[in-house]
Amino acid sequence: MKLAIDIGNTSVVCGLFKKNVIIKKFNIKSINDLNNKINDLNFLDIKKIIISSVVPSLTSKYLTYFKNKHNYKIELIDYKSSQLSLKVKAPDTVGNDRICNIFSTIKL
Repeated sequence: MKLAIDIGNTSVVCGLFKKNVIIKKFNIKSINDLNNKINDLNFLDIKKIIISSVVPSLTSKYLTYFKNKHNYKIELIDYKSSQLSLKVKAPDTVGNDRICNIFSTIKL
């Protein structure tokens, strides 16, 4: 299974996927809230964590949490990892939420 985490400016949304099907979706307010969700649900089958974030300070907190508490493979979404050819002067300024939208549009 995969746990996708979307860290936005106003909320953090998580989705638990089995293959390509979402089986659980939930919002969290903090890392402690995430820890409670992980403990409440059986997250032992998670093989990968995917994080898309537009808040760098929270990204580092979540990375530290997962590295210290769990042994999951972590993938950060950004313009480099997306392998999209962005025709803009500064691709690093394109928000990761927009990169996810572009990628999804192409896949669909």
